[in-house]
Amino acid sequence: MGNMSQIPSTAVQQLEYGFTKRGKRTVLYKGFEFWQHRENIVGQITWRCCHFQSLKCHATIKTASDHVLSVSNEHTHEANVATSRARAAVH
Repeated sequence: MGNMSQIPSTAVQQLEYGFTKRGKRTVLYKGFEFWQHRENIVGQITWRCCHFQSLKCHATIKTASDHVLSVSNEHTHEANVATSRARAAVH
């Protein structure tokens, strides 16, 4: 599944959470917005780039307990920090 990179456990990642207007959970990571895709039985959440369908961006991250476990693939677009932060601030 693409380029998967593990994040060192000592690395500090800043995650900001929000919701879409339809109530789906979102997370901001390094200026990109991700939508919750699935959660496994041990609580690890896989997030897809919010431009998965519109721009065919296959970037994903996997989190557990507010820590990023892995990052997969490069984004096919530039980050839009202002829009993403506005969505997080509303909720």
